[in-house]
Amino acid sequence: MPTTPMSATRAPDGVLVVTGAVDEAALDAFSEALDDASAQWSAPTAVDVSGVTFFPSSAISRLLAAQHAAERGGVELTVVLPSTSIVARVLRACGLLREFTTREPGAPSGR
Repeated sequence: MPTTPMSATRAPDGVLVVTGAVDEAALDAFSEALDDASAQWSAPTAVDVSGVTFFPSSAISRLLAAQHAAERGGVELTVVLPSTSIVARVLRACGLLREFTTREPGAPSGR
């Protein structure tokens, strides 16, 4: 089954939108996108992983590191994901979903 390559773009509202497979080939690009976005985090912000189709443990580690960096910087980071998405299921299975502030796509951002 072919996978969709990962894409990470900044939406006009500043949300980092990640889609496709965050596989080993895309892990560095995922990390760079998180690092680039975090350099601009000065207010509550979000990473939208609604369109992610593959999310291994190494990607979980990178997302968790971004969450911790945001906390250290005093910035609230929200992960946007449907409760049935692959990312939500993986984080739930690992017992890590509660580590993140989450919201469903389309829900108010609280800004």
